[in-house]
Amino acid sequence: MDRIILVEALPLLREMLAAPLRDAGFEVELHADPVEAAASALARPPAALVAGLKLPRMNGAQLCRLIRSNPITALIPVFLLDGEERKGRFWARHAGASGFCTHDQKAGLAPALRRLLAAAPTATPEVGDGAPHLPVLEQLATTMDRALFEQILTSELRALSSFCGDINALFAELARLAGDLIAYHWMALHVPGQGYFHLHTNKAAVTESKNAALRALELEGGVGCASYFDQRPLSSCARLVRVRDVPYAGAAIAKLAIGISKGSLQPEDEAILALMLSELGGVLNTHLAMEQIRSQAATDALTGLMNRRSLLEALEHEYARSCRQGTGLALLMMDMDHFKAINDTLGHATGDKVLQGVARLLREKTRASDLCARWGGEEFIVAMPETSLEGAMRVAERLRAAIPEAWNATGLSEPRRVTASFGIAISSPGWSVESLIASADRALYAAKQNGRDRVEVD
Repeated sequence: MDRIILVEALPLLREMLAAPLRDAGFEVELHADPVEAAASALARPPAALVAGLKLPRMNGAQLCRLIRSNPITALIPVFLLDGEERKGRFWARHAGASGFCTHDQKAGLAPALRRLLAAAPTATPEVGDGAPHLPVLEQLATTMDRALFEQILTSELRALSSFCGDINALFAELARLAGDLIAYHWMALHVPGQGYFHLHTNKAAVTESKNAALRALELEGGVGCASYFDQRPLSSCARLVRVRDVPYAGAAIAKLAIGISKGSLQPEDEAILALMLSELGGVLNTHLAMEQIRSQAATDALTGLMNRRSLLEALEHEYARSCRQGTGLALLMMDMDHFKAINDTLGHATGDKVLQGVARLLREKTRASDLCARWGGEEFIVAMPETSLEGAMRVAERLRAAIPEAWNATGLSEPRRVTASFGIAISSPGWSVESLIASADRALYAAKQNGRDRVEVD
């Protein structure tokens, strides 16, 4: 006979609930006091526990959380009752109850319990010494403290969303939070598609930590590292490394690795890490979505290069850097020669393929630090920070010689020579973005006037 603990403060209601359970063949143990009921359940786990939500000293939701938090009783079905349908179901769901019904639905309680017991795990957890190690109210306080801690931590982790769009600031805030909770030697995060990873460690141990993180994340040595430092202890090197996927929607969205100085992660650290990972996935997904939107807004749809607007913004940043550090900037403006004839005779689809071929050449023939953009139509710009006139001339001539290869992108067997004209401008004292572009445009006009397929300097 399955033993059911029934907890209800009102004597009449308690008996009204117990009668149909007894008729259904259950052994019913009655309690008015939830503390006594919890002590009985922890000492000798029942088949199920039924409790009203409104109880003295400990409400039904708190009782449910206490039962769920103890490994002795964690698998026991808990059924909660209340006179109010909506709020009752809300509290039952958030307390982790197996089921809920109102007092008016008590006739369905016994069949619902039968279904729960039939679906519940058959293995019964072992009971230690037959009694709880702490008084029930102390266990409840511990459980509620843990729930409050998890709620605060969850709120802090979700607040990381405010840093979406700035992955460096997001990781720095994550490191501040994690560093307060987990005793690690270093922590590293890598988001696929990024050419670098993020590292949190002591500045004196950055080389050792970086190499360990590269191995743990299975990254090549040439991958960049954005480091965030603090004064974490350096009593010993990291002897244990833990690598975890950051999950989102059933897939790994990133990898997190930590190096631990002591022998192993403590159970509470494992629980904190698991909660961090579960919340971090949603935050990173939001960040990546914002990055994708930003990239689409800054990218020319046809060529995949920067568009005019994003180039102008980047040039303003380069201008500000030039003012701070005294660095120069070379600007190369190019325009495809007689491009209208290609569109008119072979169609715009063929012309688009030629432009895509040009974009591929620009990416291949320039540095990662150079800014390549489609300026409009068949015009392109390459901005080259810290580049001399001689260096810009070499790049322009290299591109001019390679431009005929853009025809290969059309896939047409009919040979056709395509060329481009180039204008170069070099920043000078007192320069501005507008003046530099105007200077390059004058040089390009001169290249067109002087016969095309050539490079001119303003």
